[in-house]
Amino acid sequence: MNRTAHLINTPVASLQLNRHGLYRINNSRAVINVTCDKGVLWLTQTGDHRDHILLPGDRFTVNKRGRLLVEAMQVAALHIGR
Repeated sequence: MNRTAHLINTPVASLQLNRHGLYRINNSRAVINVTCDKGVLWLTQTGDHRDHILLPGDRFTVNKRGRLLVEAMQVAALHIGR
């Protein structure tokens, strides 16, 4: 399942992804947080040459504007907020 979120006025989103499910975030804010609640998430961000892996309880802070791609390496639940 591919989804795109435009986090302009959305303070919080919780969702589940199937294995290899993708979620794209077009971040227009300076800072948002992605928290892994279940499973394993792989994150890559425009302009960042590093990839990030999140396990349950891990949080990644997006501190620059642009696109963030989140892929579930297995069934996963995540929380996105400010």
